[in-house]
Amino acid sequence: MFGTFEAEKEQVVYGTVSPINTFESLNIQFGDTVSLLKRAWSAKSWSNKLFILLKGPNWSPGKPWCGYIEDIPEVQYPVKKYDPHVPFGSIVYVVCHFSLIPLTFLELHKYQHLISPMVFYGVATYLIFTLVCVGCFLERRYVCYLHL
Repeated sequence: MFGTFEAEKEQVVYGTVSPINTFESLNIQFGDTVSLLKRAWSAKSWSNKLFILLKGPNWSPGKPWCGYIEDIPEVQYPVKKYDPHVPFGSIVYVVCHFSLIPLTFLELHKYQHLISPMVFYGVATYLIFTLVCVGCFLERRYVCYLHL
């Protein structure tokens, strides 16, 4: 259309810089933020703590705003996919349980004006806890048994 197409010379690899090796939804969502905060907390001066949070993800003292391009890790193709063995019964359980989450959310949304805020936030917290437990169940962690 614009005459700017150029064929790729290298194999394109999609994903994140640090691979996600979990099914736990909170870890997937906030794991990089937690590691950034840990890195900022371990910095020696307050200015470096602030710069770690405000400058590029590869910044450290003595580097330019976004760090050096050489510090970006090389990605090897093919990227190993996180795919642990999950028994068929566990998959059926998770699919059935996961299908109830949107239905619960829809009911919560439909009756939100009739229920107290405490109940609303309690059910919303329960839905988030359910998603975390589904991830733990798939990884065979014992936290998921709290949900049962």
